[in-house]
Amino acid sequence: MKTSGFWVGLYMALIGGNWIAYHLILPLRIAHHILLTAFLVYFLWKRGLPDTPMLLPLGALAAAVALSGVNAIDRRMALEYGWHWLTNWLLFLYLIDALRDGQDSAFFKAVFLAGGLLAASCLVEWLLSMGTARPAGMFGVINLTGAFLAALMVPAVAWTLTAKSDHRWLLAASIPLMGFAILLNQSRGPLLSIFVALALFGILTLHTTWLKIALGSVLAGFGLIIVIVMSNQAGHNSGDVVRLDLWKAGGQMLADYPTGVGAGLFPQAYHPLSVSGDHYTGAHNFYINLGAELGAPGLAASAAFFLVGLYFLIGQKRTIRENAVLAALVGVMAQLAADNYPAQNWTFLLSLYAAYLLREVRFFNQPIPPIFKHLLIYTLLVYGLLFANWDIAQIHYEKALQLHSLDEAEIALAFDSHNRLYALEVERFQNPSLVISSDFAITNFARVSY
Repeated sequence: MKTSGFWVGLYMALIGGNWIAYHLILPLRIAHHILLTAFLVYFLWKRGLPDTPMLLPLGALAAAVALSGVNAIDRRMALEYGWHWLTNWLLFLYLIDALRDGQDSAFFKAVFLAGGLLAASCLVEWLLSMGTARPAGMFGVINLTGAFLAALMVPAVAWTLTAKSDHRWLLAASIPLMGFAILLNQSRGPLLSIFVALALFGILTLHTTWLKIALGSVLAGFGLIIVIVMSNQAGHNSGDVVRLDLWKAGGQMLADYPTGVGAGLFPQAYHPLSVSGDHYTGAHNFYINLGAELGAPGLAASAAFFLVGLYFLIGQKRTIRENAVLAALVGVMAQLAADNYPAQNWTFLLSLYAAYLLREVRFFNQPIPPIFKHLLIYTLLVYGLLFANWDIAQIHYEKALQLHSLDEAEIALAFDSHNRLYALEVERFQNPSLVISSDFAITNFARVSY
């Protein structure tokens, strides 16, 4: 499939995968459902599934997501969030296929350009605020912006060192811009990610043992000092208290729901457990969040995915660029012990990195039976019909809020009868004294219009 990797990468990084844009711009959200479904159906129909050992742990993850959905605290929303898991997996397989087709240059140009634009938007935001804001830039989420830029830094350095085109100097200029944006962002996780990635990149690239030890020690020391200093700041200090509460709640969810509360449903499960009544998109720890949402089967399947990938990476001869991508991934894994980002532009970037490292690894050495691609196409088409229903319902729900119309709320509920928020909206119109807080909307539906 000769799709331009550059435009696919740029779309996923800035538009379709943008968390804020997806949730707050309804026409874009609907368009993304249509475009991504059509694109993935076309990819599967034309190319089929690539021969990769990662198909096996992906199948186990699919089973874990399905099991968590069956036992979910809100099956309707677990079904919707399951679409994001499915499309992320298929984008990963698409990237493996496209990179084998020689589109690596196009994809990395796209994500580096996205990083430069994101960093520039952070600088503009900071200047407009007269230096008083922690800029989130065009992503609109401070921590996600920092994490995305941090994950790009070491690969950008490697591409700058090895590039032979005129783009080399443009890329070199974007590195300090991204670094400055990360400093303005003032998030600890991205700094941890960069220091871990730089240390590992040096260890993988340098040939002298004492240089490896010295570099690793210096970077680890600097990173530790920065994290300690930032942790003692008032804002970060109070945030750590919340993190501990989130982690404790995540452990409680895993104990109470061994198969998970359901994909994407940590906010719903956490809200009644929260002492402060605050709402969060996740546990601020990817691994705890994964266990809470997908339970023990999800943790086991994810561990299998990691171990299979690690098995094929061990002993692999890597270029400088591949060392940089591997180092960036390890940096991200360290950062995810204190963060999680339910954003498709983030997962696309990590999928690109993983696909780049594993693109040439084959396992079955024969075409994957077409029945599997047909099952996936059928699943995507069924989801397409579901989303058509859900999106029409969302349109009427928003009209109900704007016009204060019981009729529109009832139409929304008729199209999406299992949506708890719509049912409560109808009840609120019938009983004006009933109060539905914005917290409920945030924790019970993917898009908020309060």
